[in-house]
Amino acid sequence: MVLSRMMEREMARDLKAAFDLTAAEWRVLTLVCTMGSISAIDVSVVFERDSAEVSRAVYRLLAVGLVARDGGGRRKRRIDIIPTDAGRALFARARVRGASYFASLMTELSAEEQKRLDHALESVARRVSAWRET
Repeated sequence: MVLSRMMEREMARDLKAAFDLTAAEWRVLTLVCTMGSISAIDVSVVFERDSAEVSRAVYRLLAVGLVARDGGGRRKRRIDIIPTDAGRALFARARVRGASYFASLMTELSAEEQKRLDHALESVARRVSAWRET
């Protein structure tokens, strides 16, 4: 958990410095760019975050033009959002930067060690998923 928090804080600092995005805004933008139209409520569920935090992120992304309201005519209280061209472009740049960051973290590990780490993390993730279902 300590490592996860360290990595999350470092990524949050980098996102803020490079793209003026908070971690919550990045999560929303990531989901919108990978899934298409999605509601703020659905983002909260996927990332297990407070809906107020997600709503603030959505409103800021709307204000700076990285996402737009989906004109699909869904329920009034539900805000569905889609990425704008500017949002997609920023997402692509930030994703490359994030991949580079994670690759730099792995440089000390051999290919075999990276493979074992991936396998171990996948095993832990499956176990957490199984516990959730019970």
